[in-house]
Amino acid sequence: MAGVPLEILMAEDNPTNQLITRRMLEGFGYKVEAVSDGAQAVRAAGTRRFDVILMDVFMPELDGVAAARAIRAAGPGSDVPILAVSGNADESTRIDCAAAGMNGFLPKPFSRAVLHAAIREVLGPPPTDLSPAGPSPTGPSAVGPSPTGPSLPA
Repeated sequence: MAGVPLEILMAEDNPTNQLITRRMLEGFGYKVEAVSDGAQAVRAAGTRRFDVILMDVFMPELDGVAAARAIRAAGPGSDVPILAVSGNADESTRIDCAAAGMNGFLPKPFSRAVLHAAIREVLGPPPTDLSPAGPSPTGPSAVGPSPTGPSLPA
């Protein structure tokens, strides 16, 4: 729905990174629930539906890779896009994240624009008008996404 903010679960153990990322996400108009480790992320993802999960890869208690695997195995809500976030952007870390079912990888540090682009990428394109008549050639769909699709700032 237009105007409905995305709900983001952010799993990040570093308080400074958590604060900075939260401010960026809230600046986009998103609602943010922040947790400090992978076990808390698994619990939060099991209690409500999020639009995207930002998952730090290296955290105490349960790391991001193990947390992503647990979320993917949990059943309902297991299809939520998970964006891996890590200061270690080597190929083996990326492979581990992909194997755990994460949908994208965001290396730290990142800018506001890069964060926003990564979220848009894991969400995929906005839904199109699938009504039997199709989009109106003179309506908003002729020049861009439907106003009833997800609201993502440019």
